[in-house]
Amino acid sequence: VIAQGDYIKTVTALSRVAGQVVPPATRLEHKLYPWVYFGILPLFAFSNASVVLTGMDPLSIVTNPVTIGVFCGLLFGKPLGIFLATWLTVKLKLSDLPQGVNWGHIGGVSVLGGVGFTMAIFVTNLAFVDPNMIAMAKAAILAASLIAGIAGFFILRAVTDEEDEEPIR
Repeated sequence: VIAQGDYIKTVTALSRVAGQVVPPATRLEHKLYPWVYFGILPLFAFSNASVVLTGMDPLSIVTNPVTIGVFCGLLFGKPLGIFLATWLTVKLKLSDLPQGVNWGHIGGVSVLGGVGFTMAIFVTNLAFVDPNMIAMAKAAILAASLIAGIAGFFILRAVTDEEDEEPIR
């Protein structure tokens, strides 16, 4: 108990010195990181996407073949393609999975591949001339990207939680 007081003083002094070693710009970057990456960048991307759905019937958006095709392509097609290409590459012995990576990780990252926001919007602007079709495709891109991001996060989290529960050998 007596030595613990000295220990706390030493750790506190080390913490204070370590805080002074980090440059102010790095500390500022660290504090702004969540605001920029989870607030400013998504708002910028959303405003830059210029999705205009005013005056459109929500049912017609959901049932439109363009919306369904783009949504399913991003949410199912891209992950399936990424996963199968990786599987085929490993099975043909052209590559190996990195150490510590399993097929659950590949599945989670494949689902995250459905977040095709920037390039999908670029291709949409090239592929369609009708403003209504462009708007529907962009709405599908936003919805699929959101769902793919959330699903990929939970898949990778589940895979990581399973690894944490395994006994150490």
